[in-house]
Amino acid sequence: MHGSEIICGFAMVGSVLFVKLPRLCLLPIGPTVHFDMTNHSAPFMSSQDLLQFADKFLEQRIRTFRKDMRVCLRANASEEHAYFPALMACVTFLDLFSGLYAGTVKQHGLKEFLVYMEKFVDASKIHYGTDEVIILYEAFRHKIAHLGQPYFVYRTFDMGNAASRLYAGSKLSLTWTVCKRRRNYCPIEIRADNGQLRSLTPSWPVPFDHRMWISIEHIRKDAINSVTKKGGYSQFLKQSTNAQSNFAKCMTSIFPQ
Repeated sequence: MHGSEIICGFAMVGSVLFVKLPRLCLLPIGPTVHFDMTNHSAPFMSSQDLLQFADKFLEQRIRTFRKDMRVCLRANASEEHAYFPALMACVTFLDLFSGLYAGTVKQHGLKEFLVYMEKFVDASKIHYGTDEVIILYEAFRHKIAHLGQPYFVYRTFDMGNAASRLYAGSKLSLTWTVCKRRRNYCPIEIRADNGQLRSLTPSWPVPFDHRMWISIEHIRKDAINSVTKKGGYSQFLKQSTNAQSNFAKCMTSIFPQ
């Protein structure tokens, strides 16, 4: 055998059979991980191994999220804040955990986001109604990710398939106000508000009929609580083998072997 060349063949030396493997066959380097398909925690060695890693992973994500939010919500010399990066951090934090709960971080979307919000954030839908969450995801998450900010007026009937999920808010021309904290505990609220854009407008009128109020600080708190509170995702993960299996699937995407 010369260099990395491996040619298939057999050789007998005394009573020992030596086998030369086919060309390009990859041999394992380092410790071998044995996959047990009956083990819900695979490719982790055990459920205990998975949960120990999960504690570290969740703690790291929460610590990083808190740091990012402190930076975004700290006013600069002009008393300005980075509200859109802060809002994006909140939504993507929740989006990550909706994927972990669903068992995929590659193909999850609005459907999984709604399920997670109802189970771990607001089961009563008092503070996070279905319409509000859909619009948050479609009008803010998507537009901030692609454009850096949402449309100044967002027409919910332009949502495509997502519009069919809306209840009362199916035909809104929606503007928005994003703030650090509101006096009343209402993270997301849609109110009737007829008017036209005034501060930055083109040469044509831009009317709206509703306004969406978003409180960054409240969403930040609720996002963290969805993981850490009693009955939150962290506790659920420790109690559910199905949740552990879904977590393991996601880790093989985030940390490919």
